[in-house]
Amino acid sequence: KAQEIKIYPSPVKNILTIEWSDKVNGEHILSITDLLGRTILRKALAAETKQENLDVQTLAPGYYFITIQTGNKVSAIK
Repeated sequence: KAQEIKIYPSPVKNILTIEWSDKVNGEHILSITDLLGRTILRKALAAETKQENLDVQTLAPGYYFITIQTGNKVSAIK
């Protein structure tokens, strides 16, 4: 089963909430990249938390990709 990622609100101004569901235990790696492929943020997350709130006030307005990697499995959303 693929990992589900929910991101809200969209558009976001201050705090972005990311929720994921995954049966895999262990560390997740969260990455935010811009449309040019530059990594804006990279953060390790505990799989058990299932949610992360990110302060994104300092990001320039635009589109970004959010990726969550667990082992060799990668889930991404724009």
